[in-house]
Amino acid sequence: MTISPALKSQETSKEARALWARILAESTPTNLREVVSQNLHLAALQIYDTHGKDQADGRKAVAIHEVVVRGEMTDGEGKLSRTWLTLLVELCSNLAGHALDLPTEGSIPSKTVALNLDVHSSPSTESSLRIVSSTISSDKRMQSVLCEVWEILPKGQTKVAEARVTQLQMPWLAKADDRRGWTEDMLVDRGKVMVGKL
Repeated sequence: MTISPALKSQETSKEARALWARILAESTPTNLREVVSQNLHLAALQIYDTHGKDQADGRKAVAIHEVVVRGEMTDGEGKLSRTWLTLLVELCSNLAGHALDLPTEGSIPSKTVALNLDVHSSPSTESSLRIVSSTISSDKRMQSVLCEVWEILPKGQTKVAEARVTQLQMPWLAKADDRRGWTEDMLVDRGKVMVGKL
């Protein structure tokens, strides 16, 4: 995995940090929220134009998070548990998906409908991890995010896991003012397709 210097040094905006705080508050189980908020940190978020013709949204979002594995996150063998790994992947990929909404529509509520996780290794307590989430495709209904988890070692890094996460956009859960633009866009995009009142 190679991260460009520009991406490494990219500072996150106040909007991105506010969105991340909201995702943590809304998506983390209450009994785990303190551990997550104290140990999982947003390091960088970048949105750039890919000029991609194969997707409705020609932009890509890349979010980088860093976390240190604590005892509360481990299984009986002292390794990062699959439950915690899945939670970290879902939270981090969620930010990458939502980031594309920030400049235009605020943040559209979404729900993870598929998470395919391949685990390559099991880091132990006090391991430092970097989680890189990047959008693969995005449109008004669905978003697909690739999430890679890396363990940072003294002489490099090793891949812990890779996941593909699919999120369903649910604008009908947003406030009326927030979703009005989405409805109008749908009417334009769909042409003759009738969109009922939300």
